[in-house]
Amino acid sequence: NFSLIGNQLYFTVGLKYNNSELWRSDGTASGTFAISDPLDGVGADPRGTFHPSHFVAFNGDLYFIARSGVFPNVHSGLVKATGDVGGTVAIKRFHDGTIARYGEAFTHNNKMYFTFFQPTENRFFIAESDGTTENTTIIFDETYTTNFSPSRVLADGNYFYFTVANGDGGTSLVRFDIANRSIEDVIGSVLGPYTQRPSFI
Repeated sequence: NFSLIGNQLYFTVGLKYNNSELWRSDGTASGTFAISDPLDGVGADPRGTFHPSHFVAFNGDLYFIARSGVFPNVHSGLVKATGDVGGTVAIKRFHDGTIARYGEAFTHNNKMYFTFFQPTENRFFIAESDGTTENTTIIFDETYTTNFSPSRVLADGNYFYFTVANGDGGTSLVRFDIANRSIEDVIGSVLGPYTQRPSFI
């Protein structure tokens, strides 16, 4: 995870016990340091984060998905980084299970969007936010009977386009209607079984 905001580069550094923490750098040794301590799995500092991911620059700030000390244990949600040491601010909890690490983060029409996929449950959900708690919400949440596995998302107008694995062992091009909060097929069975699914559209 990397994000450049102004002259500051934000990135994650891996730690032991499969954890990571958020760092920032201005390109100098003295200007490179951690700005958010990791959680220990049972609470710790409420400003800490666990597995920061889904980085997106929005209105001059860094937003990302992580488990934060102000969320219940194992819960994850939207967090904002102020750039100061220990200055992460939890915006809103999204998910009350294990952290969904597969997905995208992007901006569209002056809002942030985050997609998540949990392969163990075949659950796909989309969150929308303007950076405030009151306007941060999950706008789509479905569980599928097959390996849905969405690919890279392309936002265009009122739609998000992406490819997904279908029940026939192939790939379908689908789109998400932002206004109607629904997914519909654009082209079914783009590729047949055992073919490589495209990763960019």
